[in-house]
Amino acid sequence: MLLDYFKYNYKPILIYFLLIALIFVFLLIFPKYVVTFAAASFLLVPYLLGKGLKLEFKPRQVLISLLISLIIIGLYLLLFHVITQKSIHLYALSLNLIITHLVVIAFPEEAFFRGYLQQELGNDIRSIIVVSILFAIGHFLTICIVSGSFGLHCVSALLTFFPSLVMGYLYYKSQSVWGCTIFHFLSNLAYISTSGFSVFY
Repeated sequence: MLLDYFKYNYKPILIYFLLIALIFVFLLIFPKYVVTFAAASFLLVPYLLGKGLKLEFKPRQVLISLLISLIIIGLYLLLFHVITQKSIHLYALSLNLIITHLVVIAFPEEAFFRGYLQQELGNDIRSIIVVSILFAIGHFLTICIVSGSFGLHCVSALLTFFPSLVMGYLYYKSQSVWGCTIFHFLSNLAYISTSGFSVFY
């Protein structure tokens, strides 16, 4: 049954691996511009393949997504503080970092992973899981293999699977990339403010 799934859905997954490989090649040649290249690629691939993106702004869905985001991220921050007894470092969030994470990371990644991949794989529970696995693999490759940062950062890269499930669910319910982009953006900021590793991936 799983083999049948991949047999009929191999094209978007193949596009994913080809795009990741292309980003790594670009990194070797033009490392300074890889973040911009990755963001542009994530945004352009759906259009180049004639798929487009669901960019409809649905205020009710955006507000629900924002509420869900604030609850989940608020719980994360509370648990972080209770368990580690460490402070949350809002000073780590410069305006440049905030804009970069929204415009160059969260939105392009959600456009590709949810707006293209999840949509092409059926936008159902199975596609949410498959895309979340691919999302975690991409972050693992970026953070651990490319940057050479091993240890706890590799574990956190693999743990992106779990917030990706939430982002996938938000896309599934809203049929638009805005809700999952909000969660992705706020999750990145929360992670950085808890002394997380800030890599532009």
